[in-house]
Amino acid sequence: MEPQRIQAAGAHVRECAECAAAVDRSAALARSAAELWDAASRSDAASRRSVWALAAAAMLALILAAAWWLAARSSHPRPSPVPPSAQTRPLPAAQVTVLRDGTHRIAITAGAVQTAYGREEWDRLARRAISSGRIEVARLVELHPAGEHVRGTSDDPKSGAIVAPAGIAVASQRPELRWDGPADATAGVVIAAADGTIVARQDGISGHSWIPPRPLHRGRTYSWQVTLRDRSGRTSIVPPAPAPPALFAVLDDATAADAEAARADGAHLIAALLYARAGARADAEQELRAFVAANPGAAPRLNVR
Repeated sequence: MEPQRIQAAGAHVRECAECAAAVDRSAALARSAAELWDAASRSDAASRRSVWALAAAAMLALILAAAWWLAARSSHPRPSPVPPSAQTRPLPAAQVTVLRDGTHRIAITAGAVQTAYGREEWDRLARRAISSGRIEVARLVELHPAGEHVRGTSDDPKSGAIVAPAGIAVASQRPELRWDGPADATAGVVIAAADGTIVARQDGISGHSWIPPRPLHRGRTYSWQVTLRDRSGRTSIVPPAPAPPALFAVLDDATAADAEAARADGAHLIAALLYARAGARADAEQELRAFVAANPGAAPRLNVR
């Protein structure tokens, strides 16, 4: 045969156990024939005739065996090899998503959430939020008086609207107060304690935000309103009467300290959850954005509600 066909046959025999066994049987018969030939060469004429008869019988057996094997192979074709793409492969390991919250690790696999904050309360808060996909913000009823009008509306379309804070708690003792209004208007802001005492006041503000100069007390509730004056001297109060002033609460010392400890540790998710539990929506949303930024493309979707 041509060298290429010999190489192909050899490669096939190395891979096919059935053909290898047939080759072994054929080789054994060939060796037997060779031995008979040697014996015939050394014996006399009578012996050679008997040896030749045995050799002929051996060769006939070899031919019959080969014919039988070829017939059997053609009647029972060997199945085609299974392509690699269809072969059975081991199932992949469950996909694990690893998140970082500061120095802490969160592992999510097959719907299970594992946390390692070292504090049972923090672990519980994180697992609940990630499993549910929600961050629940506490609604502080005392900051939503009965009969409250829609926040920040006015009968005057050119008057402003309270933006924040209103109806929520805040972490800072000097929160930024923000409102909408005409671009050419100046504003006067008043902050009052729960008993009506004025604790901060500023007039002639240009722009739409202001920060009180002195810290407010923790654990207290405050109201505030804005008086807008345009160039023509026309004024409007936001929120307008008869709606009550906008209310907000400053976080108490214990809650603020816990959230600040989480922030200092880089645990933005925990800080967001602590703020949300205390009703500080804006602070919770800010910390959640920091957590997502620290885990680009991996952080689960969490809806603040």
